[in-house]
Amino acid sequence: MNYPRISLMAALLNSLVLGAEGFLVSPAGRQIIDRPISKSQIFSDATGSSSGGNADIDISSTSLTPSETNKKQKSKAQINAQRRRHRRHSIDSSTSNTRATSIAKGKDPLISLNMNLDYLAKTGRAEHAEELLLKIEGLFAAGYYDIRPDSVSYNSVMNAYALKKSEDPNYNSAAEVMRLLRRMEDLTEEGQATVQPNVITLNTVIATFAKDGETEKAKKLLEDMEKLYQSGQKDMSPNTISYNTLIAAFAKAKMPLEAENTLKLMMRKSREDEKARAEEIKADAVAFNTVLHAWSTSGIRGSAQRAQQLLDHMVKLYNAGNQDVKPDVFSYTSTIAAHAQDQKDPRASDRALELLHKMENQCALGADDMCPNTVAYTSVINALAKSGKPGAA
Repeated sequence: MNYPRISLMAALLNSLVLGAEGFLVSPAGRQIIDRPISKSQIFSDATGSSSGGNADIDISSTSLTPSETNKKQKSKAQINAQRRRHRRHSIDSSTSNTRATSIAKGKDPLISLNMNLDYLAKTGRAEHAEELLLKIEGLFAAGYYDIRPDSVSYNSVMNAYALKKSEDPNYNSAAEVMRLLRRMEDLTEEGQATVQPNVITLNTVIATFAKDGETEKAKKLLEDMEKLYQSGQKDMSPNTISYNTLIAAFAKAKMPLEAENTLKLMMRKSREDEKARAEEIKADAVAFNTVLHAWSTSGIRGSAQRAQQLLDHMVKLYNAGNQDVKPDVFSYTSTIAAHAQDQKDPRASDRALELLHKMENQCALGADDMCPNTVAYTSVINALAKSGKPGAA
């Protein structure tokens, strides 16, 4: 006897239900069709609307065989776990492919991260920079990121805290920088070589100590860097920036003798091994000028003579072919200022005036970096006024 197809459809839906994951099952929970299917698909197939066919449904095809009856049904948790694994695999593959494509285009995501951190550092948002750093660390640890922050990332955040000191003199930037340095050391000990502290890291710490007035700590760190170099860690050698930063720290602390001694040490180290360290450590004009400034503002007896000796040494080195120590307007102005402060030397004003004439002569010959400025003229006027000579000023 032939029954209308719609009646067969109703009977089928009354006896069968769809499982939570879209698998067709009987009321007893037995899986009948091992692929997801919707009730609309059942209705479409039963009425022949999808294929246009008019064949009757064979109800016998829906009966369960013994083997199907004994088949173990997958639990919802198992199915969800399988889907998560598939989704995770797809995400990992997509991330890997995206990163490979980015790198091929010169857009390494790690470089992008470090650029963002550097931007936050330079705009005074140290806390935001560290928050981003830790967030990326967490995402990498959880498996959602294919990259992790490296030493460049940490250096940027450390620099952010160091720069914050410039905005707030009472801010303890050294504590924050040392905290990050210890974390880098801990991660390195755990086997994460990409975050190992380097010369830039330690230079940032020295600069932070310098800004905080911690000259002895800055000096000790530079000595430790030198010991690391001597022990075989050639990539940890202090460089020109390391020494110039320490010299500036002593100059700021009104310690000109320590600044000059550091300059002498710098020059000696650069001569120890010409091939390995000549390019890393250069006693340049910046170093000499910083020491000259330290003497000119110290008020220490004999400071004018020390400044003049140092300037003469610069001129000698430059005339011998050392282009890195070419004296400039700052070199001469600092020495003139030192003579202007010297009230014990009766010829102090004459020495200051002599240096001013040298500057004017060099400027007339085309040396633009030797043209006297307002500070030079003012210092000479002060020196002449203090000389007590009638009409000298």
